[in-house]
Amino acid sequence: MMDNPTDFYDALAPMFDVMTDWTARLSAEGPFLKSVLDEAGARRVLDAACGSGGHALWLAREGYHVTGADVSPVMIALARQKAAAAELDESFVVGDLASLQASTMYDAVLCLGNSLPHLLTQDDLVAALRGMAGVLRPGGALVLQNLNYDLRWH
Repeated sequence: MMDNPTDFYDALAPMFDVMTDWTARLSAEGPFLKSVLDEAGARRVLDAACGSGGHALWLAREGYHVTGADVSPVMIALARQKAAAAELDESFVVGDLASLQASTMYDAVLCLGNSLPHLLTQDDLVAALRGMAGVLRPGGALVLQNLNYDLRWH
């Protein structure tokens, strides 16, 4: 049994890109993300809970300056490997949503996939939202995604 999200995503990391059809996912989500980011005038983007970097690297190829953060050191290592292979100079850091650093303010913060359900208490969720808000410039865009697995199952 996995006791925390770090253990869960460290264990999931080797299979994550196999489980995720990035071409289809980015084809479906990309136009929406670009629309939101462009409407907000976003250039500097934080991909919080970035996993193996799929969204962050796609955004970098689209011309955004992206930092990826994830609680899983194994996921961050994969994201860094993929960035190096693609010759992209994006930054990836290990960190949870509640402890995001405000040394850089972002035009947009993304928390995509199904990361928020791993926050099991109201206090954890509030801390994560405060962490994301703390690095978001006033008027910036916050994009949260919560996958409906019940609908996907059907």
